[in-house]
Amino acid sequence: MKRSFQFSLVALMITSLLLTSCGKKADFGQHASDSGLMPETFIPAEVGLFTSYSLRDDGQYEAIQVLEDKLGEVGKFSELFASQLDSQYGGEVITYEDDILPALGDRFRVVFGSRPATEDVDAFTVVTLADPDKMADVFEVLVDQELIESKKLSSNDAYVNEENEFYAAIHEDLLFVANRPEGLVEMLDLKAEDSLWESETFQDIMQNVGSDYVFFGGLFPGLMGDELNLPAGFGVSDIPDVIIQQSIVVRAEESGLRFDAYMLADKDAAKGADISFDIVPKEKAYLIEEVPADGLMAYLESYGLQQTFTQADALGDSAAGLDEVNALIQNYFGMDFEEEILSFMDKGFVVALHQNGDGVIPGFSILFDVSSDPDNAEAFVAKLDGQISGLQIIFDQSLPGAIQRSSVEVMGEKLQFIELDLEAIPQEASGPLPASVTSSQIQLLYGVIGDRMLISTASVWENAEGEMIADSDLYQSLKDELGDVDQGLALVDPKGIAEFLDNITALREQLGLANSDEIESFEELLSGFKGLIAASKTEAYESHFAGYLMID
Repeated sequence: MKRSFQFSLVALMITSLLLTSCGKKADFGQHASDSGLMPETFIPAEVGLFTSYSLRDDGQYEAIQVLEDKLGEVGKFSELFASQLDSQYGGEVITYEDDILPALGDRFRVVFGSRPATEDVDAFTVVTLADPDKMADVFEVLVDQELIESKKLSSNDAYVNEENEFYAAIHEDLLFVANRPEGLVEMLDLKAEDSLWESETFQDIMQNVGSDYVFFGGLFPGLMGDELNLPAGFGVSDIPDVIIQQSIVVRAEESGLRFDAYMLADKDAAKGADISFDIVPKEKAYLIEEVPADGLMAYLESYGLQQTFTQADALGDSAAGLDEVNALIQNYFGMDFEEEILSFMDKGFVVALHQNGDGVIPGFSILFDVSSDPDNAEAFVAKLDGQISGLQIIFDQSLPGAIQRSSVEVMGEKLQFIELDLEAIPQEASGPLPASVTSSQIQLLYGVIGDRMLISTASVWENAEGEMIADSDLYQSLKDELGDVDQGLALVDPKGIAEFLDNITALREQLGLANSDEIESFEELLSGFKGLIAASKTEAYESHFAGYLMID
C-alpha cells in the first residue's frame, strides 16, 4: 500500500520522526553509516537530551524481523515514524515505499539531540542514508513543488523552509536536519572533539548500553537549563544537580522487547545534600498474593509511599506538593497528612485496574499494607465514610433511591459497599441507556481487612477467593524475565485491555456509531502480546528499572 507525503509532514518526519569511562570506547562501528561516519560526531556535546533509533545491529535487526513476522507486521519497524504521520499527508508526489524508504534503507539509524537556546531549544537530527542521491531527488521534487527552497547557508548547500523551521543538508551518506540555520551550519562544521561522541559522560552511558539495541536515549538534567518548556515527560526544572544522568535502552529478542532505564546521582552532591535513594525501602512484591487476577488489565505494586514523599521533598520536587496535599487532607478529613496518613503508608501498596464484567467503566483499586499504624488507617476509613454519607444525602435529594448502601464480605471482613443503580436514573425521552452502560457496575467498596486497607470500584473483590495474580499464568510466564531486578512490580495484561476495548466497541455499536479504526487496530496489536512485566533495583546513588514485553 502506498504512503503519500507532502512537505510539511516530510519536514516533521525528518525533524520529529526523527524525534522519537573516558577510556576505550565501546565498539559501535555497526551503528555508523555505510561510509563509516558516526552520527554522534555531528551532534554538539552540550546537548541535554539525546535519542538513538537504530536498525544497524545485525542481531537486533534479525530479532526485529522475527517479531514483525510473529505480529504480522512485516516492515512496520522500518516505517515506524512515517506511518504514524501518514494520515496527515495529502499529496501523491512522494511515497514512502518509492522514495523515502529507498533513501533511508531498511536498516537506517536516527540520532536526535536538543539543548537549551535563547528561546525553547536547539534541535539536531542526523539520519543515515542508504542512497544519498535518492534523498537528494526527494528534496529536488519538493523544491520543484515550491514546498522548500534550495539555498546556501554559509558555504553549504541546504534545503530550507523557514516557516516550518526546517533546515536540511546531505553530507556524504548522512542527512542533517536542524530547526535553525545556525544549528545546521554548526553540525556541518563541528569539530570531532566538540561532539557528543567525544563526551566523557556520553561514553560512560554507552559502556552500559552496549551496541545491541534498537533504541536508547539519555537526559543530562544539568545541561537542560532551569526554565525550559519541554515536551511532556521531560520537564526537569525542579531536578537539582544531584541527578546527573538518566538513560533508557530497548533491545529486541525473538520473544519480545527488553528495556532498561537507569538514573545516576552525583555521590558528592547527594551526600552534601543528605540525599540517598536508600531512604526508600526496597521490597519484593508480596501483595500479588492478595489481589485477584480475574479481569486484570494493569497492576502496580511499590513500597514506602511515606518515604517516597520524604525523598521527593528532599529533592525539591514541587510536584510532590506536600503542603497542598496536607491542606486538602485537613480540609476534608481533619487529619494531618504526614503524621496520620503517611504513618500507615510506609510499607507495600498496590494500584490495580480491572475490567468490571461487560461494562464500559473499569474498576480501580488501591490496597495498602497498613500494619505500621492500623488505628490511623481505621480512622481514615471512618472519616471517608462520613464524607461519602454526606454526599449520599445530597445525591438522594435529586435522585432518590439511585444510591444503595450495604456491606459486602471480602476475605472474611465486612466492608462498606455503595452502588449506583443506573436503572433508577430517569431516562431521556430519546430512549434508554445502552445495555453496555446499564450493565456497568458503578460501585465503591472500602474498609480495613486485618492489616490491609482497600478502596476499590472493581467488582472482582466481591468474589476474591479465585486465582490471585501471583498464581496467574500471566505472572508465572513473565516473572523469570526480571532476573535480579526484583523490587516492586508492574504488570500489564494486553488481553485484559483488549477485552475491555471490546466493551467499548459494543457501546459504540449500541449508540449507532461507526467502529473506530484506531480501537480495532489497537486491539489487533494487543492480541499479539502476552504481557508486560517490570521491576526496579535501587542502590544508594543509582536506580535501575527493567522490564520485558513478551510476544504471545
